[in-house]
Amino acid sequence: MGYLNNYDVKEIIFENNLQRITRCMNNENETEFYNNIIMAPRIIELIDSNLLVEQMETILASTKNEDRAYIATSILDSIPLEDYIIQTDLTMSDQLNLTERLLDTFLKLEEYPDLIQESMIQKDNILVADGEIVLRNLLKFSQAYDISESVLVKEVGNYIHFIYAKSYIDNYEISEKLPPDIKRLVMRCFSNQYMHIGQVCEAFKSSPTYALVAVSNNSIQSESQFDVTRLETNEDKESETTEPLEETKMTTSKTLRGVAIALIIAIPLLFLLLTRCDSNADAESDLPNIPPINDEIQYPSNDQTQGEPTSPNLPETINEYYNDELLQKAGSEKVAEIDFSKFYDGYSSLRVDGKVSSGEKTLFAVVDLKSDDFSYLKNRQVGLSMRLTTETEGLSPSVIVEVIENGEISTYSNEKVDLTKNLWTLSQTAIMLGDAERIDVFIVFNEEASVWIDGIEVDILK
Repeated sequence: MGYLNNYDVKEIIFENNLQRITRCMNNENETEFYNNIIMAPRIIELIDSNLLVEQMETILASTKNEDRAYIATSILDSIPLEDYIIQTDLTMSDQLNLTERLLDTFLKLEEYPDLIQESMIQKDNILVADGEIVLRNLLKFSQAYDISESVLVKEVGNYIHFIYAKSYIDNYEISEKLPPDIKRLVMRCFSNQYMHIGQVCEAFKSSPTYALVAVSNNSIQSESQFDVTRLETNEDKESETTEPLEETKMTTSKTLRGVAIALIIAIPLLFLLLTRCDSNADAESDLPNIPPINDEIQYPSNDQTQGEPTSPNLPETINEYYNDELLQKAGSEKVAEIDFSKFYDGYSSLRVDGKVSSGEKTLFAVVDLKSDDFSYLKNRQVGLSMRLTTETEGLSPSVIVEVIENGEISTYSNEKVDLTKNLWTLSQTAIMLGDAERIDVFIVFNEEASVWIDGIEVDILK
């Protein structure tokens, strides 16, 4: 329709040594559009005109020759994602739906070169229209050389953080406003622990928070299906319907509607109890009487020392840092024990029992830097975080970190943690790694007391 051969230029809205973007008028249908003229040879080489037009609804036309690439883009008045989140009071369901749509959108971008991806996901290019994520695709470039690593995974973590906290990640600090499982997902995105968006989608859809909202949605859908069935039955058997029967059906519908509302209220409360509070088996009778989210969850016996999560909805982080193979590599005489009476996430934690004036350090975590899961941490500054709690007032244990390289301690850290009785306290340590073999983490305290440790995470800082 003449987007690239029959138009008038109204104004230049962006220009640098790589490109020029103009606001134009299509002379055939008198509609305005953006004409993006790209002059950088490397960017021209990366642009797939056919793919852009086929996949992106906002791209009206695209073509290129030896020294120019042209991209005609629709002018949209949709609100940017950032403004939409700030101006809208999002519920948990809204946040999860928005996250799911964002991930689906980013998933479609994986087949584009990194340089194109970086331009597509700039803040002014991600819009919201009628609750859906829309890519404006007004591509602006600040460099003409290839990017060393994919930007999609890291940036999707940053946007997810904004959905929940209404702020982007600042200085590697993740907001406490995020649910624990979503926070863990964002941390792993930001430290490039996921290889592609598909892995992020899988982790998100197996998270407890996503599962809880899915249960709520299913409850509402079930009620709706019942009402439709009831109406169809009434139409088919109108002559046989009596007034008492109608009253019975209306009462049943109201009852089911009440049950669905009760589920929506009770399920988030149950989730907070599972993730934030000490989980004592004796307290189960005090919880709301609602159907279990996953009937197949099995809780291991107390003498079990290692194991895989028994449900995909209960990720157990300590298994990555504490098992027989890792303990053998460290060769410590005193180690922590698996405990199921308290946990910060998952279904278990690590318990360390202390004695008065013992001064003996207890191993509770090992990071194997030779493994495929953690080799990317080498020669980087990393942050080691965990949650600790105790039933003893005024306890202040020390967390000791030893970096082992060539069989010897190359880096050492000793951080004191002031614990509050029956509250999970965050401990964080920053440490520089060389070509190390592993990280051993110990705890020391000189009191007749017990400390529980959970929520262990290792992330790249620099």
